[in-house]
Amino acid sequence: MWSRPELRAFVTYGKWNDAATASVNASNNSGPVYNNNTSGTSYGFQVETWF
Repeated sequence: MWSRPELRAFVTYGKWNDAATASVNASNNSGPVYNNNTSGTSYGFQVETWF
């Protein structure tokens, strides 16, 4: 059934300035993403399939 299943792991590290921190935190309904930090790391898995 699945002709091309893919599983990918990813890690992303980013740095930004204080203005970007305020902008992201103001637009996020769940609360501050990285508090008042000016850097952060995110990680996860992506699954893709074609059928």
